[in-house]
Amino acid sequence: MTHFIYPFISTALIGCCGILPYFPYKYVIKHSRNDSFVSLKLLAMYFATGCLVSEIFLHLLPEIWQIALSKETAKHDLNLIARVCLAGFVVFLLGDKLFSFIMAEPDDSLSEKGETFSTIGYLNVFANIMDNFVHALSITTSYSNGVRNGIITTCVIIIHEIPHEIGDFSILLQSGFTLNTALKLQLM
Repeated sequence: MTHFIYPFISTALIGCCGILPYFPYKYVIKHSRNDSFVSLKLLAMYFATGCLVSEIFLHLLPEIWQIALSKETAKHDLNLIARVCLAGFVVFLLGDKLFSFIMAEPDDSLSEKGETFSTIGYLNVFANIMDNFVHALSITTSYSNGVRNGIITTCVIIIHEIPHEIGDFSILLQSGFTLNTALKLQLM
């Protein structure tokens, strides 16, 4: 029974990281002027962008290349890695262009309420769902190798998630979602 409880608790803790950015924004809205809110959104996006880009270029890609170079088929593996990375970029670029094209004509239900949302917000929600799924797989796998491994994996993912969720929250707000809607989307 405990084999199922630990991964569930860890996944719930990681999911709660998504609500952390809500509280500073709520405080700024309640106690400051509108320009402070805009400044906080921009600063949070700059911070998250720096964290995530450095994670990609200083950690993920070098680690992938190191693993690929340690094999006999290094040249083939590096070509495959480059193709898969490029494919991921192209899929999200095409998704952005497709959503932009679809949403170019105003939807009556949205225009009546005066709400418009940027496609990057929807792409961010989709990417966040995929990211959370991968985290759940990682946590479940790590707990199957022992409770200590599961706890270490949970801590590492939480450290990764905090700047990630700050960026996601800022992107949702910048895309036109309200503070409460962004909070609900973060919990997906």
